[in-house]
Amino acid sequence: MATRIGLIFLFGFFACSTSSLAAPVEDRSDATACGATSSPTGCADDDGTLPPPLVVSATALPDEARGRLLPTLYVSFAALEVADAYTTTVGLGHGAAEHNPVMAPAAGNTAALWAIKGVATFASIYLIDKMSRDHHRVQAFVVMVVMNGIAASVAANNVSVLRRLR
Repeated sequence: MATRIGLIFLFGFFACSTSSLAAPVEDRSDATACGATSSPTGCADDDGTLPPPLVVSATALPDEARGRLLPTLYVSFAALEVADAYTTTVGLGHGAAEHNPVMAPAAGNTAALWAIKGVATFASIYLIDKMSRDHHRVQAFVVMVVMNGIAASVAANNVSVLRRLR
């Protein structure tokens, strides 16, 4: 579980440290970009005025740009985190011990355990979504797949411990 917390912080740091670059503005002074029949003033219209430059904002991506897989991974990650918190709470009630040194102090307080899990889950999804919107969709997808795998293995381990306790 300590590895999972470390990975979450590592992925969060990566998401915050990535830079977002605006798409380059088209060079409208090049005659080849305007076509062979452009006017002598570059890309000017017939009345001599230039059209407005094309500028694309890096943060103004439509929701469709994320695709359908990434939101599905968000939901599965949140569900796995709920399963982890639930099985941890049940396990602690049956005499199991929390082996994660980061979560061990909160293990005795169910509300604190759920609050920490909720905040960590929300922060992880928020940072990964920011990474996706900042044109790092492949990295965001890979990180979410890895995080889902880690969360699934932690939840499966908790279920295994619960089976041994009963």
